[in-house]
Amino acid sequence: MVQSLEEEIEQLREAMLIVAEEMGLTADKTLEISRQLDRLINQLEALKNSCKV
Repeated sequence: MVQSLEEEIEQLREAMLIVAEEMGLTADKTLEISRQLDRLINQLEALKNSCKV
């Protein structure tokens, strides 16, 4: 689960960089991907923290 989330985060990060380069950092699509990325990173951190308990 952790590994798949990490892979998804990396793919989304790469996609965001491409979109940002093509459309700009403040483009709606860039911001949408950034929000998706934030959600995945938060999920990953929560999952990692729950495994530490």
